Amino acid sequence: TETLALPAVHDRSWTWEPPAWAPSRTPREGLTPFLALPFGVGALPITGSAWQPDHAAKESGAKADCRSWEAGSATRSQEPSGEEHRLRQGPDGPAATWVDRAPPSLQPYLHLIRIDKPIGTWLLAWPCFWSIALAAPPGAAPDLRMLALFGTGAVLLRGAGCTINDLWDRDLDGQVARTRRRPLAAGLLTPRQAVAFLGLQLSAGLAILLQLNTYSRVLGASSLSLVVVYPLMKRVFGWPQLVLGMAFNWGALLGWAAIHGACDWSVVLPLYGAGILWTLVYDTIYAHQDQEDDAKIGIRSTALTLGRHSRAAMWSFAAGTVGLLGFTGFQAGCGVPYFLGVASAGVHLAWQLGTVNLDDRADCGAKFDSNKWVGAAVFAGTVADRVLGVLLPPATAVAGPILEKGIRNLSRVLEGSTLSPAHGAPHIDELAKFPSQVRPYAALARLDKPIGTWLLLWPCFWSIALAAPAGSLPDVGLLISFGIGATVLRGAGCTINDLCDRDLDGSVERTRSRPLAAGDVSVAQAIAFLALQTAVGVGWMASLNPSALQLGLSSLGLVAAYPLMKRITDWPQLFLGFTFNWGAMMGWAAVHGDCDWNVVGPLYVAGIFWTLVYDTIYANQDKEDDREIGVRSSALALGSANRAAMSAFAAASVAGLAATGVMAGCSGPYFGGVAAAGAHLAWQLGTVDLGDRADCGDKFRSNTWVGAAVFAAPSPGIFLCLAIRGLLTSPVSLPFSPKPVPLHPTTTSCA
Repeated sequence: TETLALPAVHDRSWTWEPPAWAPSRTPREGLTPFLALPFGVGALPITGSAWQPDHAAKESGAKADCRSWEAGSATRSQEPSGEEHRLRQGPDGPAATWVDRAPPSLQPYLHLIRIDKPIGTWLLAWPCFWSIALAAPPGAAPDLRMLALFGTGAVLLRGAGCTINDLWDRDLDGQVARTRRRPLAAGLLTPRQAVAFLGLQLSAGLAILLQLNTYSRVLGASSLSLVVVYPLMKRVFGWPQLVLGMAFNWGALLGWAAIHGACDWSVVLPLYGAGILWTLVYDTIYAHQDQEDDAKIGIRSTALTLGRHSRAAMWSFAAGTVGLLGFTGFQAGCGVPYFLGVASAGVHLAWQLGTVNLDDRADCGAKFDSNKWVGAAVFAGTVADRVLGVLLPPATAVAGPILEKGIRNLSRVLEGSTLSPAHGAPHIDELAKFPSQVRPYAALARLDKPIGTWLLLWPCFWSIALAAPAGSLPDVGLLISFGIGATVLRGAGCTINDLCDRDLDGSVERTRSRPLAAGDVSVAQAIAFLALQTAVGVGWMASLNPSALQLGLSSLGLVAAYPLMKRITDWPQLFLGFTFNWGAMMGWAAVHGDCDWNVVGPLYVAGIFWTLVYDTIYANQDKEDDREIGVRSSALALGSANRAAMSAFAAASVAGLAATGVMAGCSGPYFGGVAAAGAHLAWQLGTVDLGDRADCGDKFRSNTWVGAAVFAAPSPGIFLCLAIRGLLTSPVSLPFSPKPVPLHPTTTSCA
């Protein structure tokens, strides 16, 4: 154990003979002998082989040897500070560990590779273990030999990474309270010794890599560049944790390749992405320990880059992690045990982010360490799923048909029919309810297909609900008002679209029966009807406050321009997202008279990404016809990458919704609703047949339940939560409740 040099308690001379194990040393210039006893009783003039700098030597810059550390030692007339006490207890932490009982000559090397701090090894190993477990066939446990090899490799390469990091940072570590005791920073090892030790570690790592197949050897070797450059990133890049995530999660690719000899990218890429986002969570927490020192010495980190938005961003990263892990499970055909493991990991992440005190170094360190249980939960769920795979069918095989039937029928109710003609049942013509003279105009405004109105309306409803004052439900009058406005303006948008596309709609199977394409309405009649719709829509906007009116009027240009986008850009769905989610800003402005951009900004972006999901599914219905007539869409632009891209959009949407909740001070029910929406999106993308027009239509229509989940949250939902939150002095008392965030002088946090 390390020893403390404390003030003398006796005013007399002592003579001390070193024990046999102590290294023989010759007194050096500028050093005076001292006796250092464990939790010592004195620091007295002695003869022996342990030395400390005297005052003259300290002033001239002489360094202490490995027994005295560079932090300074007490003399007979100086009481050591609390910092000196802490520094003398080990090079990387205040508590003595088993490394401090190792032979003194080995201790600096063991501290260099953080062997006594295994959390880094666990965080490196878990993505490998997940991948190996997912690669196991149903009914079989993961390959134990591979787990052992990858576990050993994680220890070696994590140690090598620490050595590289400390070589890069040896001049900076001495300026950071948490790292100044590291062996290179403290002068216990020379750079030459560290480089030689690094060569030994890399050689051992190479021996492990050579046990794998050729594909895995090449893949593994290609990760070394990331390991080497990561320490440089903190000097030049505000997101070094992103590069760390790319390095630390390489095992998600390597584990699968080691089993199968190649990567199934549909499984390992979302797994790799989930790991990177998870790293952004835990290493941002870790970086908060050093943010003050980092700011002083010019080191960059996500903790500094994100600033006061750190918690909100980490909620987004955590939501993306869980979403991509869920998608990985669908792609790998996993069953219920796997998803239970992912859910457990998600709950733990929510607990971390809801309770961590980012200004408390000890709490940040404890929450960082607890991430080993996130990895363990996913691994345990994966192993259970694979071992029980012969007994339990995949989740999609169990839940898929049930969800498919239920959601399809619910969607058809919203669409005005009870059963889908694609599945052998007669279609109920909702237009028959309208008088014959009105029927073409009702079809032009899509009054028989309300799904578009719902998709336009949900962002408005989300925003109004989030803006509701404490102790009250959302303004019912505004909800009704926006419902009317959405119906009118969505109809106007459809009329503009059909006027622009009247020559194209006749060439597309799905749209050739539209009134303008079929000749049921003339162009002049459609323009007159559009003028009426626009007048009613502007009149509705005029009933709102000036801020909401200005926002509403500014959206009309997007409404008019969208139909042209499919002729000049491959991403018309992006412009539709800009238009369809404008209500995320208008809703808040209608309540408060202005926008809190910390809330409505991420809400608007989340809605845009959601639109990219559902409208790309929608565009897949027409992609063959669109290709023939030269109409552009994201479905054509993405090609074979459709599903992967939509998965990324869905993850970003869930992340944006989570960030919105954090910025609005929301708690359990809201995040439960976001999780339900994320699960629905994962189901959509995991089961949609992009080559089946009927299935694409059904999945598109089912997106109304995504909006409903976020708005209503888990039953009894956000309404109950909003109704009771005025009785509470803080958000709902759950272990993962985030701290309230002040939003507006007239509002409080959404419990």
